[in-house]
Amino acid sequence: MKLRNMILVALMFTAHAAYGEDLESELSQNSALVTFDDIIDSIEDAVLERTTTGKIETIDLAARTAAIGGYYYHFGPATDSLPLKVKMLGRDFGSLEMLSAGMDVEIYYFQSPAGDRIGNQLIQIESAEVH
Repeated sequence: MKLRNMILVALMFTAHAAYGEDLESELSQNSALVTFDDIIDSIEDAVLERTTTGKIETIDLAARTAAIGGYYYHFGPATDSLPLKVKMLGRDFGSLEMLSAGMDVEIYYFQSPAGDRIGNQLIQIESAEVH
């Protein structure tokens, strides 16, 4: 597997906000590291795209991952044939690098059988109704 395709991701099955726990503590205690390719390879059947809104809690540009609304999302390599689409508030363009913690977003994603979430599109919104 090529190094540029290696993206460390964490499994997270419960929203930390529901339990009032620290996100980093939750990830370190209840996570297993896998690669983006492992997640993609685990999806054998077609899955429906889902959508939700939430506040960006953390974002890791090097790993291309983020915690949004209590869930961990993986965004895949920038060189992917179907790269992540990002739209900033009031604009038709954006990038992962333009986003930061505290921003409210609408996210479109796929969920693997193991529960991993792979983001397809992030749209900055004024405020998320449900976090």
